[in-house]
Amino acid sequence: MSPQTPTPILKEVVVAAWRNNADDLCGLGCATPFNEQDPNLMLTVLLDERKERIFARLGLSVMVKGGGSRKQRCFDFVVPLHACSVDGPSINCNTVNVSEIEDESIKAAISAARLPKSGQLIRVNFILSQHGEVVTPWKEEARFSTCSDTSLDLLCGLFSLSESREFDLYMCPSGYAQAGLTTIKNLLQGELQEWSPKATGVYGGRNVMTVHREHVESGRKPRNRQKTRTTTSAVEHNPILMDEPPPYDPAKTHVPRSPPPDIFQRLASPTNSFLAEDSAPSDPESIPEKGNRKGKRKRSDEEREAVRQALTCRLEKWLCLAFRENDRVYEHVILKPFFDETAPTCVDECDTDKFNVGIAFATAVLACDPHGNCDLYWDHKERFFEIVDDMRALILWSLQRNESSEILPWRKLMDMGEAARTMLRTGERDGYDTIKAQITARCVLKGPVR
Repeated sequence: MSPQTPTPILKEVVVAAWRNNADDLCGLGCATPFNEQDPNLMLTVLLDERKERIFARLGLSVMVKGGGSRKQRCFDFVVPLHACSVDGPSINCNTVNVSEIEDESIKAAISAARLPKSGQLIRVNFILSQHGEVVTPWKEEARFSTCSDTSLDLLCGLFSLSESREFDLYMCPSGYAQAGLTTIKNLLQGELQEWSPKATGVYGGRNVMTVHREHVESGRKPRNRQKTRTTTSAVEHNPILMDEPPPYDPAKTHVPRSPPPDIFQRLASPTNSFLAEDSAPSDPESIPEKGNRKGKRKRSDEEREAVRQALTCRLEKWLCLAFRENDRVYEHVILKPFFDETAPTCVDECDTDKFNVGIAFATAVLACDPHGNCDLYWDHKERFFEIVDDMRALILWSLQRNESSEILPWRKLMDMGEAARTMLRTGERDGYDTIKAQITARCVLKGPVR
């Protein structure tokens, strides 16, 4: 083990409480269900082998938009513990009862994070001599669009926390947590040096960048966009408020005056599985006027009940397979929202598309983390969900391509998950790519995956 090898002395799910610049009490912790893909707030403290350098972070992972898809990205508040000392700013620990916490919102966050055991908590008070900063793995363009308003709120909370020099962390009481906190306090009696995030290897040796509020924006579209566009269009077409547009000049535009003759041959076939139930092939003779188009036909009660029963049957078959990997899969930490919200909602609303998305995600998670230990997730936070998302996309594509296939190529997918775990630990991806290619090829050829 080299002197630069990080040794984790503390890794705990926490809930943070602090006061902002307006002296309002703020809290940050288990804020969203996993439908939003935003896990708990995690405190991680690392030491080098010589116990001379320390790296502490309070990390969140949220879904952001990038490259046309949703990706998991970690944002970490780097806590400057190296600037603490026994005589000056430091940390203090004590055990408290949940009933002693007066603020109901903080108490609710603690309950949501499932921290209290026997009503007891460890409270750690941090008093820092300087502000920390929020970092993330390097990105060429320093702009991040969150996939939900909740994700944006989480990041705003993390920024506010990083600007506070005093805050409390609540964590589950355990011998491991007590030992880690004791080690940190003892180390503060000497001189600790700052350990840069890149040098620790927590981001796989990648460079990091400091993130500020102006780098983050909401990726959600405003609900009143259509209304605003309609209003603006009405104003723009008012001849009193604007000049007449110039006449059309075909020499000054690249838009063809008539469509190419083969355009209708390139349109989707009526047998395409992505077409709606009452869709018809696009044809110049069959396209109705825009005002006469009809909405999608509503299902009758009998049809809805048939879909509901079919989805229930598919869920039962999926569970039979899942129990082979984990006989308590319903307690899987990452899959809890799938069982609590996604599956029952999709079955109740007869939403096959969303059900397929949920099944694809659940299968990918189970393949990569069968027992729900989340050990690989915490060690490879960003990379873990990149692989899960890659498997989810493959499974969903397979379901959409072969809608009649209710049973996934289960054994192959579990083998693919095992290869994914090997890839995370060693960097060897040949096995993962080979199995992925086998599944894809069989699906393309519409043959059974053996």
